[in-house]
Amino acid sequence: AAHQTPPFFGQGMCHGVRDVANLAWKFAAVARGRAVPAVLDTYQTEREPHVRAVIAAAIAAGRYICERDPTAARKRDETLRAAMGKPAPASASDLIPPIRAGVVHENGEAQPGTGTRFIQPFVTFGGRRVLLDDATGGGFVLLASSADMTAGLTEAQQVSFERVGGRTFVVGDVICDADGDIAAWLAAHGATAVLLRPDFYVYGVARDAMGVVRLVAALGSALSAT
Repeated sequence: AAHQTPPFFGQGMCHGVRDVANLAWKFAAVARGRAVPAVLDTYQTEREPHVRAVIAAAIAAGRYICERDPTAARKRDETLRAAMGKPAPASASDLIPPIRAGVVHENGEAQPGTGTRFIQPFVTFGGRRVLLDDATGGGFVLLASSADMTAGLTEAQQVSFERVGGRTFVVGDVICDADGDIAAWLAAHGATAVLLRPDFYVYGVARDAMGVVRLVAALGSALSAT
């Protein structure tokens, strides 16, 4: 996809990569019979707000950088000097807002973390220290803080989840939270489990075992009737 993106922030090709990440798993899911074709329509719904947000910020930065009026430039420089040393966004991608509509869990008032990009922590897997994505192998991934969090899933629900490419990992079992980053993320969002999409955005979070059941059921409905 092509976006009329200003050069500030250097996000033009990044948008393209994010577009591909958004579409790739959806095309694969539809091709494998794991999702209905209507899922592809969520591309526009999910990606347009992201692109508009970053482009708007890039345009604002361009105006800021290319200020030609001496008085305005002087005020800008004073503002910059006053801000020196204060925390700044880790990267330009932090400008991207959460996904609010599309293949995300809609449960009335969205739980904190829903629709955001998940972290990429180190975990211990198979006796090796690796990144989370390398350990899980992608797909839909349910990370639970304990086995109790998945106890409410029926056999039929587990089979349905696996049928769409879903896998469950109990943190501390097959995957160990090497630096405590997963536990910290869950605690910060008041969650005991998180369901990740294949593109590593958060489909939804759960506070208890019944929340996990609702997440898995909602995902199945979203992929079969979006």
